[in-house]
This record gives sequence, C-alpha cells and structure tokens, in this order.
Amino acid sequence: MKNQIYLQPEQVELMKPLYGFSPSMDSRSGTIEWYNENYDEVVYATPNWEGEEGSCPIAHSNVETGDYTHVGSISFVGLNIEQQIEKYRNIVEEVISGIVFGK
Repeated sequence: MKNQIYLQPEQVELMKPLYGFSPSMDSRSGTIEWYNENYDEVVYATPNWEGEEGSCPIAHSNVETGDYTHVGSISFVGLNIEQQIEKYRNIVEEVISGIVFGK
C-alpha cells in the first residue's frame, strides 16, 4: 500500500492571500499564521501540527486581547494533494470571511 502524502506547511506558505490575509510561517513555533494588518485577528492553520499527520487544527486569536477560539480540525485522510489544497483553502477562506464580514 502506498503511503499517503499530506499537505505541508511549506506548501501553504506559497498560497495566495485570502481577503488580504497572507500565510506565513512563524520562525520560532513553526505555525502557519494567516494575517492581515488591517484586522486584529490572526488565523492559525498548520497542517500536521505537532506530528498529527493528515490533520490540521484551525483557530483564530485576537492580537490585542489574546482571546483564542478553536474552530475545529481538517482531515486530509483519503484525499489526494489537490483535494487537500482545495479543502484547506475553502475552510480557511470560510474562517477568514467570518472575520472580515463579521459572521
């Protein structure tokens, strides 16, 4: 049986911005942060975080207050890499649109 290949943080770093939120990797923690300087919220979405292959927790935090909200996790199990990228972008876009449009 062939090993599953999962979306990697380095691939996310190369993605285009969503609603002006750009992905970057924190050099100390290794987390992927989606940030737009016009908003007080940062979205965290790091594939394979803490060794959990095929999974990606999603959360957002207010940079002013420190309030942290865990949104959920994405599972990439059984998906090819193109499907993983599409699923990741769609879910991150949904979280960011909630910040931008106040949903």
